[in-house]
Amino acid sequence: MPREREAFALSAEDQSRLCSYLGIDEATWHTKGSVVVDCFQWWATEKYSGSKEELAGRTIKDVIDEEFDMYHAHLRRINKTPNYGWLRNMYHSLGQQVMRQDPMYYAIYCALRPDRNTNLVTYSYYAKLTHPGDSTFFRHIDINVKGLVTAGRGANMIQGSVSLDDEIPDDCTIILPGMHRHIQEWHRVLEERNLWTEALVHRIRDEMFTTADETRFGTRWTAQPCRAGQVRVALPHLPHGAHGPAKNVRRTMLPWFCGLQEDLETLEVVESGTWTDLSIAHRDLEAAPLSPSGLANRYGVIPFAFPAAVELEGLGALSDALVCRRRHDKLTVMAEKDVILKGSATECERYLIEWRRRATSARSGAPPTRPGPRPPELWAGS
Repeated sequence: MPREREAFALSAEDQSRLCSYLGIDEATWHTKGSVVVDCFQWWATEKYSGSKEELAGRTIKDVIDEEFDMYHAHLRRINKTPNYGWLRNMYHSLGQQVMRQDPMYYAIYCALRPDRNTNLVTYSYYAKLTHPGDSTFFRHIDINVKGLVTAGRGANMIQGSVSLDDEIPDDCTIILPGMHRHIQEWHRVLEERNLWTEALVHRIRDEMFTTADETRFGTRWTAQPCRAGQVRVALPHLPHGAHGPAKNVRRTMLPWFCGLQEDLETLEVVESGTWTDLSIAHRDLEAAPLSPSGLANRYGVIPFAFPAAVELEGLGALSDALVCRRRHDKLTVMAEKDVILKGSATECERYLIEWRRRATSARSGAPPTRPGPRPPELWAGS
């Protein structure tokens, strides 16, 4: 029998060291519930290697820019519903796949999750592309707050996005900084006003957070702009939204790192599906049957893989685990976790450099190379 290894565990000290290495402001995270971190600036500098003419001198960012244009050219309304700036056909572009498999992005989430769960997988979720005039205004919370308050449901499923453009304060994500510390009191107030529901996602109307509430809780809607290549990470019970209508072209991608429960099959929000559901979606380059919040995909489901989507594979064992190609309890996955989450700064840097080399030399969708005939001397004794 194979030798067993204890389950991988991350300590509070490991998280603190990771925050320091990754440039995360821990104080801001605890007080505001949201941080902005540099992560993907290398997309605009690292160039593809190899001899293919179409990739010569190009960066990952160049390819992502073209992908957004291509998916937008094929976008149409679904169920006669406006898209509100969402690319509801873009689930498995190369840019999204390299984002979901990025070990540094994964490490940021591990450094910030309150439960220190490192068994994370990513949801196949669509991208956002807004143009001036698009109806983009919204304010909501992506989890059922009553379930959060009474049972802690979804409390650890931190969320965020990658920004591909330099954002401005009046055309970006807005948050109620620090509101996560008052969520129980706010829930009680809204129940008294008879304004709360049992919905899995709560839309925040004006009467649910008033001027008086701003004074009561000591916070107000605040812009959190990101520069190109930065990521925004927030606690799930932090109210957030966006201004509208849109003023600029603004592109973002959402990884939706979700935790697995101890059986490595059930997602932390049970209503949102299973590891098997996500494994099939990533394998077939299709949408998952449910959203990360547990809602049915009412707007963005097409019953087939987008024809231009191709697999991006071979980036590493941990990358495979993040898109449900391998289980998190495999020794190869845990060995890479040891390096990126517990290793020294030098070990982490060496690992990231090699991983990025693989990412910029990958030949996604290419047919496998067939071996040629063996030389005669290799046939002897076969």
